[in-house]
Amino acid sequence: MKVIPENGIALSSFLCAKGYSYEQLYGYKKRGWIDEVGHGAYCRQGQTPSVEAAVDALNHQSGLPIRIGSRSALALDGFVHFVPMREQKLSLYLKRGLTLPKWFSKYFAGKYLISGTSFLRTNAGISSRKTGQFECKMSDPERAILEFIELVPHGAKVNECYQLVEMMTSLRASVIQELLLHCTSVKVKRLFLMLAEGAGHPWFRRIDVSAVNLGAGCRMIDKGGELDAKYNVVVKPWREI
Repeated sequence: MKVIPENGIALSSFLCAKGYSYEQLYGYKKRGWIDEVGHGAYCRQGQTPSVEAAVDALNHQSGLPIRIGSRSALALDGFVHFVPMREQKLSLYLKRGLTLPKWFSKYFAGKYLISGTSFLRTNAGISSRKTGQFECKMSDPERAILEFIELVPHGAKVNECYQLVEMMTSLRASVIQELLLHCTSVKVKRLFLMLAEGAGHPWFRRIDVSAVNLGAGCRMIDKGGELDAKYNVVVKPWREI
């Protein structure tokens, strides 16, 4: 009971490394001391672990670099009143080529959204932070806002992104710079810079926009929108609520 945290998850590989055998785990489950979340994962009897508990377990027990990002990371960082929560599913990111264990996918079905997108080819803007009693890898605000903008136009709207950027008065220009330099999405770079310039925060003036590859040609974001000549994107009025 000391090894399995309250409302948490312990992986069988982790427990075996602590000296427990599979036979012992089977015995504990049969006696009703522990429950099996799925093949290879356990929790205390009668408890219902959260997705965050599972992310914590995967991060620290198996080393899987899954993280909380986009709208979920923004909400956990205090932007909850400005993040449109169309669903309560946790936004998760995992590098392409890596997969979630089957117990995770089955037990938490319908409770999370997973993305394998790799448009940010750098580890900048990722840290381990507390989410309640658990510690999970999470996108920092600089990275999370770019992940949120990447959802435009189908999973987010430009004006929603602007409301968030407008609240971000203390982003780290150095982190933003590195993310933009390693960002492969022209859409994300153009929209972010347009919104950041519109918000007029002091940190924007410390970004070297000339070093960012903004590609060529126009990007149609919103049908029926207007052309922003500077960033060459067609968008609907984004300062409107």
